[in-house]
Amino acid sequence: MLNNVIIMGRLTANPEVRQAQTGTLTCRFTVAVDSGQSKTGEKMTEFISCTAFNKTAEFMPKYFEKGSMVIVEGRLKSSSYTDKKYPDVTHYSTDVWVNRVSFGETKAAHDLSKQNAANRSANGGYQSYQNNNNYKPQNQNPYPQAAQAPAYDDFSAVVGTLSDFEEVISDTDLPF
Repeated sequence: MLNNVIIMGRLTANPEVRQAQTGTLTCRFTVAVDSGQSKTGEKMTEFISCTAFNKTAEFMPKYFEKGSMVIVEGRLKSSSYTDKKYPDVTHYSTDVWVNRVSFGETKAAHDLSKQNAANRSANGGYQSYQNNNNYKPQNQNPYPQAAQAPAYDDFSAVVGTLSDFEEVISDTDLPF
């Protein structure tokens, strides 16, 4: 049996750290994950609740904030509880219990996405464009710090030669 989850998305709010009665640190956060488009072409998003513990719980608020792209690895944990106000109502929830968290983008890309979000809110939530039916996004490359590979007309210049490699005759010649 396997219970393993890997998601990548943006934090919907700053991570919330609390200390449980047992002394264990917990960090709760929600990740917004794009899940395609509906039949009408509308963008669909899943909001996934996650809980991290101990060292990961300490790590989250130091390096992540609302809007940060995050990669979360963990397992699904289902639970239920009875509503105090309505004792006959049982609520069910499914969370990701986090084993590992990774950065989903570089700091420069994160800063750029924050700047773009601020610009969108200053423009009333819309990107500005010329009124000419040839709309192009303002930021075509979401990772501006990544160097563009040079275009080669001569494919042999990219491949190179094999003169730097030594031929292995048998398995006994291998260093491992």
